[in-house]
Amino acid sequence: MFQRSQRETLLYFAIAFTWAWACWIPVLFLLKGDSFANLLTLLGTFGPLVSSLALSIYAGGRREAVDLLRQATRLKMSANVFCWSTVLPLVIASASWRLAGGTQVNNDAFTIATRFVLYLFFGSSVAEEFGWRGYAWPRLRERLSLSQASIVLGVLWAAWHLPLFFIPGTTQASTPFWAFALTCCAMSAIMGWCCEQQRSIVPALLFHTIWNLTTVIFPPFETRGVDPTVMPATILFVIAGAMLVIVAGQRPQDSTPANVR
Repeated sequence: MFQRSQRETLLYFAIAFTWAWACWIPVLFLLKGDSFANLLTLLGTFGPLVSSLALSIYAGGRREAVDLLRQATRLKMSANVFCWSTVLPLVIASASWRLAGGTQVNNDAFTIATRFVLYLFFGSSVAEEFGWRGYAWPRLRERLSLSQASIVLGVLWAAWHLPLFFIPGTTQASTPFWAFALTCCAMSAIMGWCCEQQRSIVPALLFHTIWNLTTVIFPPFETRGVDPTVMPATILFVIAGAMLVIVAGQRPQDSTPANVR
């Protein structure tokens, strides 16, 4: 089982990277912000979903793919997990924005609600989280501690975004890679632990969507350099992730991933 899981994990990363980079590299070198470039940028984000579904179907047929997707139907959530997956990203975004000098919050409820739906389905949440947290994370946790799995997945998750750092207009373009990687590691610990507690990827979907949504609630600063909210957000996420790892413990998971049972 472990050898099979390890092989599946490596294949997952290979396919997810290949799909995304095949879409993003042409945007980087051949296109200059036209509608086709935007379409390719969007399609690239679906690499993790495509990879996880393809490997699930290959290994276990339609049933295993359905089991993977069913992780998004387990909606019941403890108060503790709810706070980590929904309240925490809002608190960190708010604190970072205030520390950077932000003053005027966007209170347009209609805009926030519509952007939530848009970001959930087309803003990386569904496109990424079935792969990172639904497929790769439980396989890594079969043999790695919480901190080890967070670092491995966090670094690979950050590296997967690498072409976006060179595309003007993306969030990554105004973020130092080292800060982005640290944040990805901390987020991986938080989202991974939340998903383990609920045996569901709903916490990760909420966390990812809400974090993306904070750019609407707390308008970004006009800057040609590094976004001034990046440093405080990185520090706060690292502190939160470290605290969670210390409290939650370091043991690998005893159970196999739900979608490979």
